[in-house]
Order: sequence, then structure tokens, then C-alpha cells
Amino acid sequence: MVYRAIKEFTKNEKNLQITCDNCSAQNKNNLSLFFWCWLCMMGLFENITINFMLPGHTKFICDSFFGKIKKIFRNQIVNTIDDIEQIINNSAKSHIGLKYNDGIRWNWYDFEKFFSQNFVNCPHLKNYYHFRFSNSAQDLGKVYCSKKSGGDEICYTLLRNNNKFNVYKQLDILEVALLTNERKKYLYTKIRQYVDDPYKDIYCSKPE
Repeated sequence: MVYRAIKEFTKNEKNLQITCDNCSAQNKNNLSLFFWCWLCMMGLFENITINFMLPGHTKFICDSFFGKIKKIFRNQIVNTIDDIEQIINNSAKSHIGLKYNDGIRWNWYDFEKFFSQNFVNCPHLKNYYHFRFSNSAQDLGKVYCSKKSGGDEICYTLLRNNNKFNVYKQLDILEVALLTNERKKYLYTKIRQYVDDPYKDIYCSKPE
């Protein structure tokens, strides 16, 4: 989703600055570092700077947008994905709900498989809060890390083998997994009772 958003909303930009919270499962992990490094190697940006908020400072502008969605959500009856999309669209003028819609809007790419073969982990990743990437010849495949904004940087080489890495290689597309029978049973026995009658069989039909 991040890749799709970057391609759509940062056209003609040369420098990219990203601010994230410190959630290691989503943002502060090696896979994300490989991703930013790869974007520079492809020449999509000349410079990318990733800044993580310090512990104790975990709220920023994105959270206010989610707050607007929650305000509308808690006063609405929700039965379908279309209902969620409508709530997002009505929560703020800048909000546009985008559904997956069976791959029409975007694909899910197997970045983990692609990057694991070509990059190595950054040492002491959680100790740093600022990361910088550049597409200059001497910086390709590298990350510059610092603990403080404007502080001393330490350079690490992330790229495993520069001569063998094809940055433009076609990415594998992940197939969307169908609901398992176990999940269908859960929806039918636990969730169906909370769905209005006309919509019960859309997502909570009786398993075969």
C-alpha cells in the first residue's frame, strides 16, 4: 500500500521525507529500510529521509485523521465494506476510501522474498531514529543512521551484492488468500448475530 501511495502521490518529487512511529511490526524494521533503499537505487528519488518519533511522542497528524474516521464510525450502523468506505469518505474532505476490489486498484507484492535475497540487516536498528538514503553512486545500497536529528551519522551497507542485484526485476505478486473453513465458521457462529438481516449472508453465510 505504501508503494502504491508513493507512486501515485509523489510524482516529480526528488526528495522524500517520511515520519513514522516506532512500531517495529509496521515501520521500524529491516524490511522497511530495504524498501527505502531500493526506491533510491531505482532512481525514483534522489534522497529519502525517514524520521521516527521519540518514545513518549507517539501522536502526530495521521492520528487526527483516524480520529475523524472514528467520530463518524461510532455513530453509524456498519454491515459491509461499502459502509466502511462511505464512512471514510464522509469523515473529511481529504479522505478517500480505496477498497482492494479483487486487485483492480493494486497488487500485493512479495517484497520480503525479493529483499531477503539481496540485502542484509542493519545492526542496532532500534537504537536509531533517523535514516537517510541517497541515489548518488557512492551511496547506493547504503543507509546513514543517527540517534538525533542532525547528529553524527553511521553508515551501513545494506546491499548484499551490488553486481548481482537487478533493481528492476519483476516483483512476485502475492495471491490473496481465501477465507478458511475455520474462519467462515467463526464469522457464522460469532459475528452473524450482530449483522442486520439483509446483509447476514454477504460475509457471514453458513459454511458448506
